[in-house]
Amino acid sequence: MVEHATETTTAPDEGSGEWIAPPDAKWAEFEVCGGQGGHGVDTSGSAGWGGGVKAVVPVRPGDRLTPVVARWNNGRAGGHGYTNGGNGGDNASGSTGHGGGGGGGSSAVLRNGEPVIVAGGGGGAGGGGLTAKGGGGGDGGDPPKAGTSGQTMPDGQGGVGGPGAPTRWKQQNGRSGEGASKLGAGGGGGGGAGYAPDGHGGGGGGDAGTYSSAGGGGGAGASWVVDGASKKITKAWHGESGSVKFIAWHK
Repeated sequence: MVEHATETTTAPDEGSGEWIAPPDAKWAEFEVCGGQGGHGVDTSGSAGWGGGVKAVVPVRPGDRLTPVVARWNNGRAGGHGYTNGGNGGDNASGSTGHGGGGGGGSSAVLRNGEPVIVAGGGGGAGGGGLTAKGGGGGDGGDPPKAGTSGQTMPDGQGGVGGPGAPTRWKQQNGRSGEGASKLGAGGGGGGGAGYAPDGHGGGGGGDAGTYSSAGGGGGAGASWVVDGASKKITKAWHGESGSVKFIAWHK
């Protein structure tokens, strides 16, 4: 029988503490949220939200449950967490185009050092061209969303948004966005970080635009819950940095 018990605690920083399962605990309930992707100037697209997971996971007395919280980075560098977001693609040297935003990092709960809940990061915004609007980063959720394409101008082509996890690339970190090679073009947004047992948890990076066209947004990373968990919900989380909230022990 599952019974509600004890405290609610939020872990504000990576590795800030841990929870130890009491003698009568069989389950632990958490709400875990991944980090938002990065974005830059006004012509950049919107950054993708991280995934949010609420789950009750099995525990044994004495198990150590440790939070890892994604940190937000509003720029080209990918956000850090349990796994890391991909970097946004740069603009060409001397260009009036803009680089893409980095993908969001993932947040996690580790049971005795191994993950039991991971909330994926959102995709980074596509970089804007001279006047073209960058593509939006994909939101985390179930399934993780792809980034949208950058705006196309008459003399070029907007970059295609990166796919949400799983992608054909075997990596848990987000894939970096493509750098722009043409003046006036925007770089692609970085993919969000995630986790999947087969290794394909990271989101894909967006493609760069050409000439004055904008870059595509990065795809979101995958969220995951260990087998045997109950009451799991995966949705987009509207917050910049990630979070790990302990809700209750259950008997």
